[in-house]
Amino acid sequence: MVYHLNLHQALFHSLWQMGPNVPVLATKMSQAAETSFKGDIKGYLDFLGIHDKDHVLEILLENCFHSHKVFKPPGLARADIKNLGLTLGLVTMLFDNVSKYEVSFFS
Repeated sequence: MVYHLNLHQALFHSLWQMGPNVPVLATKMSQAAETSFKGDIKGYLDFLGIHDKDHVLEILLENCFHSHKVFKPPGLARADIKNLGLTLGLVTMLFDNVSKYEVSFFS
């Protein structure tokens, strides 16, 4: 059986295996990380250093993309995003950097 864990789940699971008193700490750490990590699309575009950020943000918000998480696999097809009028390079950046963006908040 294969489990797909996100960063919070993996942290909680590894701390839970260490001993009975650690899960309380892991839960508090996970809750703190979630509240500090908003993951909104504007923050993601800032992280990527998009040049025409306001225009790209407008396109994404008009199409109800409010979070970077929509670009995680097995989500949308790249062609669907490209059809919004975004360049191939920008679409590639959006899809290829989700993990780096999420890790940047926890390092």
